[in-house]
Amino acid sequence: MKRILCGAFCLMLCGCGGRKPDAPSAADTVSVQTEADSRAEQVRAEAMRWAALYADEPAAVRVLLAHDRICRNCVYQTDAPERHSAYGAMFCGEAVCDGYAAAFEAMMQAAEIPVQTVTGTALTDGRRIPHAWNLVWLDGHWYHIDCTWDDGDPPAHTFFLCTDAVMQETHSWEKGALPAAEGGTLRYETVAAEMCRQQKNITKPICSKLLMYQLNLEE
Repeated sequence: MKRILCGAFCLMLCGCGGRKPDAPSAADTVSVQTEADSRAEQVRAEAMRWAALYADEPAAVRVLLAHDRICRNCVYQTDAPERHSAYGAMFCGEAVCDGYAAAFEAMMQAAEIPVQTVTGTALTDGRRIPHAWNLVWLDGHWYHIDCTWDDGDPPAHTFFLCTDAVMQETHSWEKGALPAAEGGTLRYETVAAEMCRQQKNITKPICSKLLMYQLNLEE
């Protein structure tokens, strides 16, 4: 009975009286595609602009800066209009996991750093739910990066440059369809140290120098 009442209420609200909605016209379809193309181009342009700013930085530093920018500037929002897109993460500041992953992929592609998007599940509140994150290629090795789970200001780095062994504690995916991420020597701490070495003042603690570095470089 509850299901019937809900259906009737929805029919009253939409005013369709049970009639199937009209199919979109050719003009509507073209308009939607044009808007999608425009947003995709904005994403590419912004990613290229960002990559040009940091073109002289080591690849691992650029990966960290991209990760931290997304984590700081985007919030997880399940009802955001552009939640599943890089546009939502980069321009609206609201997205879900595949939006975070798409934004990170766009920035890595602009920086010419090999990247892949991973789809699988993640353990949340005792349940496995659909999830998306990234693989990135650095110094001859693949690493996992999950911007969604590191989301925050300041960002966390729990899921930054992780191996398969670390990720599979909370994430699952079809391993045969993706390259193995056995990892190398890179970790958040090693990349942060690389950033600190580029600073003139090397007497301060790493955290302070890292913060100064990011504040100086961020647009």
